[in-house]
Amino acid sequence: MDAKEKKLTLLAVLYIILVYAAPITFLLILELTSENASALIFGLLFVPVVLSVINLIYVKCNYDNISRTALLKCTLLIKYLLIPMYIVGGMLNVLLFFLIFTPVVFMVFVSPGLYTLGVPDEEVRRDLSVLLTGVSANK
Repeated sequence: MDAKEKKLTLLAVLYIILVYAAPITFLLILELTSENASALIFGLLFVPVVLSVINLIYVKCNYDNISRTALLKCTLLIKYLLIPMYIVGGMLNVLLFFLIFTPVVFMVFVSPGLYTLGVPDEEVRRDLSVLLTGVSANK
């Protein structure tokens, strides 16, 4: 493996690390309360995209000097190391899809929360009675 193939493998590994690090750092940045947090989050989400474009440019410029097996190894490395991310993302999509159909459960918990925020008792009782009569009417 020569130096150009090592650089290509390093770019592939760096891409995988950045793809896995992006959601973690995204959650860490959300805890910041500065004005620059939104710009930092926006920039952070495009770092893997920029690195993939850099990887493409590198391969395009050095295509004649890199063997097909090195390209195949990097492709397989990226493909198989991103499988856990695809699984977690798919499970998250399925979970959020099923949460769409259960709004009543959240309404029950939001109404008492409104009481603690200072919403008058009568409004809360009226909302709860409408909610409970709607649930019992559906049975």
